[in-house]
Amino acid sequence: MANQLDNIKVGDLVENFGATWRVTEINGDYSICFENIDKNSPMSEQAIMGKWKENFERMGFVCKEKPVFYALSENVHLSDTVPDNRLSLSHIGLLAILLTYFTPETEFSAEDFGEYTYEDVSVAAENLFALEKYGYVHKVQ
Repeated sequence: MANQLDNIKVGDLVENFGATWRVTEINGDYSICFENIDKNSPMSEQAIMGKWKENFERMGFVCKEKPVFYALSENVHLSDTVPDNRLSLSHIGLLAILLTYFTPETEFSAEDFGEYTYEDVSVAAENLFALEKYGYVHKVQ
């Protein structure tokens, strides 16, 4: 765990008793601050003060997998999706949101679309995977 904590940076996601938190500030080995990604939660921020790396796991925190980031492919238009019978309404709906709020230069991940799941599968993650497969979005490094 210590090596994993040495690589943690602002923007990374961690979990604490079922809630997902984004790292907002790291002050050396002294402290680390988080914001709750669930904007409806009554607890919006928290921190570990004093030797945070030693207390991280003891306080119930767990590092999450790094999210996969995507960007819109160049020259994608919503009108391109109508004749594409590979796309479901869910795919087209997500693509409409992406085309409305994002540009090809903007990176996003499934985490940006909240905790929408169906039978414990992230709807956004599955739809982004399909949109990548069909060339509407691509992974960024």
